[in-house]
Amino acid sequence: MKLRDSVRSFFSAHSYWLSTIAKGVMWFICATMINRYLGFSEVLSSPLIALGLSVFLAFPPMSVGGMVFSAVVLIQIFSLSRHAAIAALAFILLAYIICGIYRCERTEFFIIQPAMYFLGVPFLAPLFAGLFGKAKNGGSVAFSCIISWFLKTISENATQLVDSAAPVTMADLLVKEIVSNPMFYVYLAACMAVFLVSRFVTSLPVDHAFLIAAGAGVMAGFFIGLAGRLFLDRRSGIVPLFISSLIVVAAGLVAALFFRDLDYSRTEKVRFEDDEYYYYVTAVPKIHVGAEVNEVKKIKTPEKKGNRR
Repeated sequence: MKLRDSVRSFFSAHSYWLSTIAKGVMWFICATMINRYLGFSEVLSSPLIALGLSVFLAFPPMSVGGMVFSAVVLIQIFSLSRHAAIAALAFILLAYIICGIYRCERTEFFIIQPAMYFLGVPFLAPLFAGLFGKAKNGGSVAFSCIISWFLKTISENATQLVDSAAPVTMADLLVKEIVSNPMFYVYLAACMAVFLVSRFVTSLPVDHAFLIAAGAGVMAGFFIGLAGRLFLDRRSGIVPLFISSLIVVAAGLVAALFFRDLDYSRTEKVRFEDDEYYYYVTAVPKIHVGAEVNEVKKIKTPEKKGNRR
């Protein structure tokens, strides 16, 4: 308890700079994964460009970084194939339009989820969206999964797209790798299960809801992924799926334990109970309370003339 309170106090006192550093690190990971798996442009694939973009995008909101890196991804794919870039642009624009209509937040997931997929932890972004986000962000999670699978398809079939001897059209590739590929639907269902289960459990009036949600959400995604791989005879990915699920559970438990009792940035409804009553409390965050500034003034009384000798 003391360690948790100390960590929270430290993060509260240095929240601006710590969040800025965290955003910079996140965008650097995204840039590194994009350069590794979609680095078709030599100029944009430079580590200095990745570092510069990460430092620059550490200060504006996350949604700005998502849009900038969406443009970077499009330029990278355009360096490989014009038809692939058009398809990628269509996917990303459709995602932004539909999420804008339904007012889904966290559009930066369109870049973060592909980066986490390439990193080997595809359940991390859906879990954090369920633990710390809102139910309406389900659209952002769904489209980010679709975009991540599409970018994986481009990365794995890059040589076929530029091979003049055996050309593959973008339409055939989309039908083969996405529309007719059952593993795509298993991946989408597993990620959405992680988000929906974690989001549902956090809304329950139970003790340690966020700790339970972290484990239950990842378990739901793991069992869907396991069942899909067993049914489709894709057993080679079971061990990486198990290891990545353990990593995501650990990350979710740590985040929920140290940073999630109440979200002091929005209204929360909390229930307490004793032997006789249930108490339902609505916690409304204060806008801002300025720290009281106390000034100490020393008053020196003048000496009386009669006291002088």
